[in-house]
Amino acid sequence: AAAGQGLAAAQHNLGVMFAEGDGVPRDRAEAVKWFRRAAEQGHAAAQCNLGAMYYAGEGVPRDCVEACEWYALAVQGGVVVAEDGCRDLALEMSAGQMVEALRRCREFQPVKPGP
Repeated sequence: AAAGQGLAAAQHNLGVMFAEGDGVPRDRAEAVKWFRRAAEQGHAAAQCNLGAMYYAGEGVPRDCVEACEWYALAVQGGVVVAEDGCRDLALEMSAGQMVEALRRCREFQPVKPGP
């Protein structure tokens, strides 16, 4: 209920449940949906998990630029493990892709909570 009401921590937790199949059927696309809702509110752990989903192409098509954006935001939010994702992506991305990811990161504005 809290996730549906826009509470970012609850949305993140629901995303984890769907990603892992914990108490619900495993559904990576549904996990991405809930991670995104929390990540767009600035929830750093959700940003890291969303970056991981884009990096691995789980529940969404693989997208290095999108993954890098979310990982970089997570790093800014204090999620140290997201640094590993950023480093790995830097080895795969072109300079143009990196510039685009960092532009998106700079322009990111958290949204207000909502369902």
